[in-house]
Amino acid sequence: MKQTHFFSAHSRLGLINPPHGSSQFNYGVEVAPDFILDKDFLNKFKNISIDHYYFSKPEKIEKEKYQEVMARESLAFADLINQKIKNKESQVVIGGDHSVAFGSVLALLDQCKSEELVYVHFDSHADTSSMADSPSQNFHGQFLRALIDENFDHEKLRKLKKNSLLAKNTVIIGNLESDDFDYIKEAGIKYFNGQNTTEIIETIKKMNIDNKHLHVSFDIDVFANDLVSATGTPNSWGGLNKTQVWPILEELNKSNSLSVDLVEVNPKKNGAKETIALAQEVLLTLLR
Repeated sequence: MKQTHFFSAHSRLGLINPPHGSSQFNYGVEVAPDFILDKDFLNKFKNISIDHYYFSKPEKIEKEKYQEVMARESLAFADLINQKIKNKESQVVIGGDHSVAFGSVLALLDQCKSEELVYVHFDSHADTSSMADSPSQNFHGQFLRALIDENFDHEKLRKLKKNSLLAKNTVIIGNLESDDFDYIKEAGIKYFNGQNTTEIIETIKKMNIDNKHLHVSFDIDVFANDLVSATGTPNSWGGLNKTQVWPILEELNKSNSLSVDLVEVNPKKNGAKETIALAQEVLLTLLR
């Protein structure tokens, strides 16, 4: 196993409103780290460290201050990571909703140059909405745009990053719901619906030919909902299966410099046992 430093990101701050098309908040996602990082799972690792960060509850925040709180706490989370991470440790963030990846990548952009970072995003949603285009205004659907777009339409969030994540070094994998495909194409982000595993692996190999740092941000809802039901927005339109995902994980595991986010597991929903087990399996495959 890789020498791993887990950062438990207890968050549902990415949702100030119910997700688009839903009437329910994702209550329970914030406790997922406690269920994923259980004793049996942690015993599979020889050398681990664990730190925790507790984001504010969105219902305690005035809506007009939402982005300000998100900016402040994402920066604090990034600072915690950079204060605690040690040489040769793999940074592994366990969410929580997907907005925790914002702080996770902010930390990485402090640790390495933009040109040296390859970002691989497994998801059924691109998370590339601008504030102006977002029907829900939830940051969990905007964070990747904020990391890449130098003109992202919120100044405090935009200015948190010293460097931008490069679109040309970004890969999105998943059968996306109706998303901002225009922005993905315009920015030059590489997108795969998951059907051609060989092409995805070859693309990642080419992007990482110089042994760059690989960051994998894995939203569990990339899987089909018959595999994963305990998540905020289960994929009911055609998520991926293990046969499509696993060869990619095996390839990513070969990286000498790897960090991971695992997000959007909700232990309070039906099917939690199976969803948690699959999330743990993803982590073990990447980190062994």
